[in-house]
Amino acid sequence: PIDPDVDLYELFHAPYTPVPDPLPMLPPVGVQASVLSHDTIKVTWADNSLPKNQKITDARYYTVRWKTNIPANTKFKVANTTTLIHTVTGLKPNTLYEFSVMVTKGRRTSTWSMTAHGTTFET
Repeated sequence: PIDPDVDLYELFHAPYTPVPDPLPMLPPVGVQASVLSHDTIKVTWADNSLPKNQKITDARYYTVRWKTNIPANTKFKVANTTTLIHTVTGLKPNTLYEFSVMVTKGRRTSTWSMTAHGTTFET
């Protein structure tokens, strides 16, 4: 039996319904670090949520992060780009860096991609 004191409208139309988190984006794939010089590394990637031609037609952007492990507590540096390539400059010579990329579109973000590594050339 339905309790007549309970307002069915209240039951079915809760005054506050939290908005579910949007589904995460797919992280970028095929991240590659191409060493160009003693202080510059070019990072490229692909985005499986784009069409085959990898044409970006919406307001998504990518965040590239990089760090070196010397010293161990080095913080990541980050840069945003709206293309599938980012050239990182101002690196230290003869140093190993790790790079990863994530994509953001509106309120949706991906996890960080798999890591790519590159060692800058000696001066």
